Parts: sequence; C-alpha cells; structure tokens
Amino acid sequence: MTIKSTFSFISAVVFPLLLAAMLFSCKINGPKGSGYPKVAKSGCKKIFKQGIKGQVTFLEGNHMPSPDGDYIFPTKKVKRILGVFAPTPVSKTTNAGDMTFFTDIQTKCLYLIQTDKQGCFSFYLPDGKYSILVWEEEQWYSNAFDGDNIISPVVIEKGKVTDLDIKINYKAVY
Repeated sequence: MTIKSTFSFISAVVFPLLLAAMLFSCKINGPKGSGYPKVAKSGCKKIFKQGIKGQVTFLEGNHMPSPDGDYIFPTKKVKRILGVFAPTPVSKTTNAGDMTFFTDIQTKCLYLIQTDKQGCFSFYLPDGKYSILVWEEEQWYSNAFDGDNIISPVVIEKGKVTDLDIKINYKAVY
C-alpha cells in the first residue's frame, strides 16, 4: 500500500467512522471535556433525606390558553442529563443571545445526573446553593434566573428535599 493510498483510505473510511463515533457518544453520554464528572443515573424511586427531586418535561407547539378552558397542553416527560454547577451568573457563560442556551460555563460542574425515561430524578446534594441546567441540543439549557442573574438557582437546606420540576419550553408558543 502506498502512502497516497493509505492517506486516501484514512480520509475516506477511518476519519468518517471516528467522527461518527465521537458524535454518537456525545449524544448518548452528554457533555465531554475536562472539568465534567462522570454521568450518574437517577430516577424517582430512591428518595434521600436531603437533596433534590423532580421531573423534566418538554413542551412544544401552541400553549396559549383557550377562552373555553378545555385545551390540554401537550407535554412529554423526557430523559435528559442535568448539570449541577456551583452558582453560575450569566456573566460566567457564553450564551446564544437568547438567554436560554449556554456554552463555556466558567463555574465548576459538580455532578452530572441522568434522569430516567420519564424524566424523573432524585439525588443527594449537600446543603448549599447550586445552578442546575439541562443538556439540550449539545448545549446547556435554562429558562430561570434570580435577581442576581444566577442561572437556575436552587437552594438545598440541611435535612430537606427540594422539589424542582424543569420545563424545557424553547419550542413552545404562549
């Protein structure tokens, strides 16, 4: 095999296979790179004496209330990866301009948690303040902020379980 034919084989066969494998693994395993912990699985069955529990739902389409009040808004319970970060102000991220999708988060990612198929999660967290974001469309998603511009702030109190229901609604119209 000549150098030219070896290069042609690598560029035509090996490189596309490696690229496909990398893209596929990112979609399955969530965010990659330095600073991200291993993804831990979660669900609604295990309840801790302290931490957080809830469910992730995805909304899309028309969610405008109807005058007759009979309309049922379609939602899907979805499996997603949650990132638990140190409290993250918007100024410590890069956003896509719409203030819902974020990249280059400059605070520490403490935990990655995968919900179950129904979007349920329940896991222990030490008491403190956190930012909890959803891995969505190969970026971090959030639609909540506090008065200090902290993204998706959650406070965990000693000996208590905090309820958090996350609605992914960037494809919904109100």
